[in-house]
Amino acid sequence: MNRNNSYSSTKLIRFNMHLKPTYIIVFSILMTFIGCAKQEKKPIEVTEWIIGTWQNNLPSVVVYEEWSKTDDETLSGRSYIVAEGDTTVFETIVINQKESGMLEYIPTIVDQNEGQPVVFTLTALTEDMMRFENTKHDFPQLISYKRLPSDSLVARVYGIQNGSERDLYFKMKRIK
Repeated sequence: MNRNNSYSSTKLIRFNMHLKPTYIIVFSILMTFIGCAKQEKKPIEVTEWIIGTWQNNLPSVVVYEEWSKTDDETLSGRSYIVAEGDTTVFETIVINQKESGMLEYIPTIVDQNEGQPVVFTLTALTEDMMRFENTKHDFPQLISYKRLPSDSLVARVYGIQNGSERDLYFKMKRIK
């Protein structure tokens, strides 16, 4: 009886050692798939690096752009200046994720477009850049944000206006 147990144990160990690498491989593949599924972000989450307050020092005025998370599908922003203690908001912005997953950038600018919002559709998105376009808008037709090192970003506003190409860049630094 002892001899049979010894033989069975040896056989079982050999069987387990043969299967152990297979289990490890299958387990590793399974964990890789689970890890990838957990790491996939919604498009709106990829843009969340913009949340905070950004400052652009222009020669005559300091411009601020402030972003916050409204809900799981929406970021809200506003552009404003502070002069002599008064805050003047000249633009409100929404980045919204539609049910389809597509992002829209929707600015409303004081004294433009009769106060109506303009919709720009996402055309490129990476961990450090987002670009939105509306080829039917008078100006601009393209708006993008690119994250830079040292808590900075560059906002680009581009388009054709009155037959001339305009390409404006605004470098901003995070202050909060």
